[in-house]
Amino acid sequence: MADPRFFQKSPALTLGDIAAAVKGSVREGDNADLLIDDVAPLDRAGPGQLSFLDNIKYKSAFASSKAAACIVSEAMAQFAPEGMALIISKSPYKSYALAAQAFYPDNYPAAQIASGAYVDPAATIG
Repeated sequence: MADPRFFQKSPALTLGDIAAAVKGSVREGDNADLLIDDVAPLDRAGPGQLSFLDNIKYKSAFASSKAAACIVSEAMAQFAPEGMALIISKSPYKSYALAAQAFYPDNYPAAQIASGAYVDPAATIG
């Protein structure tokens, strides 16, 4: 979970919406309407959370993960624990980054100039 002092989280998204946003596909037979409310690493993800697997060396963490859903390549799908929904992606790491952006979009408040602001006549730039 991202630090709420710095990041404002979006509401829950469906697995299908996330798959569309990351240009992946929900594995056949999985529920595209499954609600996902956050992203997390494989070893810390739990119900309602999305994770990813992009490296075979994390196969055991994947197999024991409690994540509701995971973004994986087609080749890694076979190692998914029972009950875990999958988004199939050609680039799971990139897709996970895009999913994280969907949950934690940039939050830049509009720039404003205070009504009492002024530039001193002697000010120079450079």
